[in-house]
This record gives sequence, C-alpha cells and structure tokens, in this order.
Amino acid sequence: MLLHAPEARLVTLLRGYYRSPLCLSSRNGERAYGTARVLATSPSGLRRHQPGHPPSKRSLTTTSGQPPSNIAILGGGITGLVIAAVTAKLHPNSKITLYESSDRLGGWVHSSVVESSDGPVVFELGPRSLRPTTLNGYHALSLAQQVGLEQEMVFTSHESAAGSNRFIYYPDKLVRLPSPADGVPSVLWAMLTNPLFEGLLLAVFRELTVPCRPRGMVDESIGGFLRRRLSGAKGLVDNLASAGMHGIYAGDVNQLSVRSLVTRWWEAEGKYGSVTAGMMKSKPNKYGQNGTTGLHESGEQMVGKVLGQKARASSIYSFTGGMQALPDAVASTIRRSKNVDIRMATGVSGIRLAKDGQSIQIKTTNNEPPRPYDHVISTLPAHRLAPLVPIPSLALIPYTTVMVVNLYYTNPNLIPQPGFGYLIPQSVPFKQNPELALGVVFDSHGTPGVDNAPGTKLTIMIGGHYWDGRKDDEFPTPEEGRIMAERVLARHLKITEKPDRVLATLHKNCIPQYTVGHHDRLQNVDAGIKREFGGRLSVGGSWVDGVGVNDCVLSGAFAALTLGKGRTGLELALESRDKVKAMLPDGFLL
Repeated sequence: MLLHAPEARLVTLLRGYYRSPLCLSSRNGERAYGTARVLATSPSGLRRHQPGHPPSKRSLTTTSGQPPSNIAILGGGITGLVIAAVTAKLHPNSKITLYESSDRLGGWVHSSVVESSDGPVVFELGPRSLRPTTLNGYHALSLAQQVGLEQEMVFTSHESAAGSNRFIYYPDKLVRLPSPADGVPSVLWAMLTNPLFEGLLLAVFRELTVPCRPRGMVDESIGGFLRRRLSGAKGLVDNLASAGMHGIYAGDVNQLSVRSLVTRWWEAEGKYGSVTAGMMKSKPNKYGQNGTTGLHESGEQMVGKVLGQKARASSIYSFTGGMQALPDAVASTIRRSKNVDIRMATGVSGIRLAKDGQSIQIKTTNNEPPRPYDHVISTLPAHRLAPLVPIPSLALIPYTTVMVVNLYYTNPNLIPQPGFGYLIPQSVPFKQNPELALGVVFDSHGTPGVDNAPGTKLTIMIGGHYWDGRKDDEFPTPEEGRIMAERVLARHLKITEKPDRVLATLHKNCIPQYTVGHHDRLQNVDAGIKREFGGRLSVGGSWVDGVGVNDCVLSGAFAALTLGKGRTGLELALESRDKVKAMLPDGFLL
C-alpha cells in the first residue's frame, strides 16, 4: 500500500532493519523475479504436484540462441548448485562440470547434528532460516518445493513469540522492538517513551525539509546518510541501524554503502529530494507478465495456494533436519541429471582465456592438465576469484570473519523473554560486550521443529567488523569461543548453567561487505569480465546482489537463464528492473 501517514513511514523505516538476519527486504526493494519452474519437469521426476499445488503455466523449456556445449561452474554453494540444476534442465545436451574445493556441498549453509543428553540436536553453523514472502523469498520457497522439500518445511508463525518478539540489547537489558502487528498507537508510544528511539519520531517528520545531498556525491555510508537526513534522532545510527547491520552483514554501519544496500532510500533522495517524498509518491510494484498482480498473488501462482497461504502466515521457515536439507536436495537433483559431473575436493588454481578466444582454460589443484570450457560461471567469493583473474577491483571487496557458537542446554526454561533473539548495537559500552558479540539467536523459539530436542538452544555470533585487520593467529580458538559465548549469556541473560553441548566454529571471510563504493567496484568488475573474457565468464553469489540465501538463489537462477548471452551476472546489481527483465527469457516473471 502507499505510505502517506508519518507513522506508517516510521514503521516502514524500522521494519527494514529488524527482520531476520537473512532478510534483505529493505536492501533494494528486492528486485526479484518470478521463479521459472524448470525443475518441476525434470526428466528424473522429482515429484508430482500434490493437491492444491497445480503446475505453473510458466515453465521454461528453452532459451534463445545456442547454449555453450561445455560449461564449468566454480563453487558448490547454494548459488552454484542452483546454476547446475537449472542449466542441466534447460540445456540437456550441454556437458556441465561443477568444481567444489571441499568435501561437502552447500557452502555456508551447513547443519551439524550433534548428540546431546536429550538425543540428536541440529546446530546451524550458517544461515538458520529463510523468510518466505519477500520476492527473493518466493524464489527460494519455490525451489525448495520443486526439489521435494515441501513436507519437510517447518514454519514459524507471525503470531508466535519468535515471529513478533525481536530485541536489541541496550544499554544493559533487552529492549523489544516495535512490530507492525502491534498497531500504530503502540508503535508511537514506544517511539515517544523508550530512550532507544529518542528523537526518532520528530526526525522522521522533519526529513522532508532536509536539503538533498550535494551534486557529485556518488555514495555514502548508511550511518552518514541517516545522520544527514535524520539528524535529530540521536541514537538512530549507533543504536538501531548498527544493530541491524550486525544482524545482516556483521558489518559497520559507518562503512556499509547506502547506495548498494538501501537503494530505495538513495534513489528516492536523488529523484524527489527526500526519502519521505519518495515513499509518498512511489507506487507499489506490480508483477506478472502483464504487470498487474500483487506480490503475494504472484507468489501463490509460483508455489500454489496451500503453500502460499502457509508462507504468508509465517515469519520464517526452515526444514526438518536443518537448512542443510536445501542444498542436499538440490544436489540430489543434479546427481540424477545425466549431463552433470560434480568434482569434489577439486579447487581451481587458474582461469584464463585461450589464445584463440574460443574457450576458457581451467586449471585445478590436482595438477591435471588445464581443461577448456565454452563458458565458465564462477560463484567463488570475490577474494578467492581475485588471484585467478586480472581484475583488480575484485580484491577491493572486503569480507568479515565471524565465530558462530552453538549451545544446547537440557533446561527448557532458560530464555527470560521468548522471541527470535537480540542484536547488540555498537553503542553498547565495552564493559557490557567485551567479547565483541554481534547478536544472540534463540533457536529453540525461532525454529523449534528442526529437531526434537526439548531443551534450550542458542547461537551467539561474535566478531565481524570488530575483527577487521586481525591476523589468523589472533582469532579465538573454539575453546576460547565457548568461554566468550558463555560469558555473554551470563551477563546479558543471567544464564549461568553449563551447556550440555557446545560447538564453536570460526568462519573466515564469510560475509562480503558492501562498503561505500561497492557499486563502482562492481562496475569495474563488470567491465573487466567483458574485457578479459569476451562474454565467456559470468559470476554469481553473495557478493553480487545480496548476502542471503534467498538472494543467492536468485543470483544462480539469473546466471543459468542468461547463459551464453554475454551477461556477466552483475546486471542484477547494476541495471534497472526493466533492463534486467529484458535480459530474461519469455515466461520468466518479473
């Protein structure tokens, strides 16, 4: 709906920050595209549609032009798996080789089952849930449905404690964030009475009168943008915005790019002079082939009415056995394809265009002779692709390192305030957060159905941008991580019991940082790919157009559907919605 009321604008502003850590719906209006249900008609027959889920009329069976006959996909994370699955279906006569340097598929999506005193417990080492009803969310939901996971989906209702209660730790206690479900009066009361939101309401009203940014400014940090446009909100950046960026990117609000991460705000100011004016004058996006249907109607057309209604009633969802079920199911689909070869424990050590320009030579870490491919799609992180190709801007995309500590307690009643969890802003004094924790997730409330463990399950994220510049030997060991996590829980939640099981995992360089200038860096990478590889290399993954699983699913689908058409994969981040739509095959919904 159109947001004309100031209080509605305020709710929208807050909503953009405080969804689940994997939700990027505030990032750029989710320039997503309807899912092409190519997997539903896989020759191997994934499954038949169940009642209430009629097959979509928008299936894609071909693309225009001649597809490459020999294709390499670098990286077996969720993006690479989606590319392989879709490409195998669309181009059954092409030979596809997927290279994965480790001994498992799924990338950062990684569920570990540990034995506790209460039986098996699922620990999520990476993403722990998905948001189902953003545009990108419908993509992932449709993918999960097509690979046979509908009956394994575990939904968390909007009305549950985890769906409605999300907290910020400030300055020494949990503060519940207003939810749109609370209603406007309750939201306004919180704005007026809680010190966390001091000055925010008045600053939103005054935003219309703030001068537009100087001409020639091409980017700005989120922190700088908010301070400039909402100067009266004293703690907005250090309290609210910094907490939100900790939850999504483990990043510094004063370094992350507003142009790349909150594109709608940036564009609204540039076009209308203020964010508020842009919201008042903007019209809701319409979808479908004729541009006449709403988001959720289009979503139901993709996944069917029954699943669509479940999704709309839910805040997040996961799967029985954990998030690992998604990459595992996609991988099973790929393995049933006759034209895909998955090469595990095989890293890539060289990428170069052949002298005749007709192929790309891939050199691997197992000392085999280089192999030629008509087209290569890299889903490697930017910092891993950088030393393999002569494109300097790739090395300028920074990454953060995060330690994830999973804890299980047999006592089911340890969490003092039921909810999804809490984020820790940069404004919290050091004495309240000497461990440099970013947030705590109440897994036993957020995704209670992924296992049958009756106790309390928690996850603590530590480090992120606070650890920028550290050397490898300066990161904490797993034992040090356990100690740090227990101290955080004792200080913040008064949990002093010893956990039954603990798993601490250090994820080095796990989250790309879209820092100020990211858009320009992507433009340079785009130009470099075209210059050095002549349309035979494209890219996808979390550094392209969103770090969440939903975003990576879309990135993979786009790379597969535009294969062989001279696209780099960066168009998702660099081009307008209309231009991207024109790049996609007929029948692919936008």
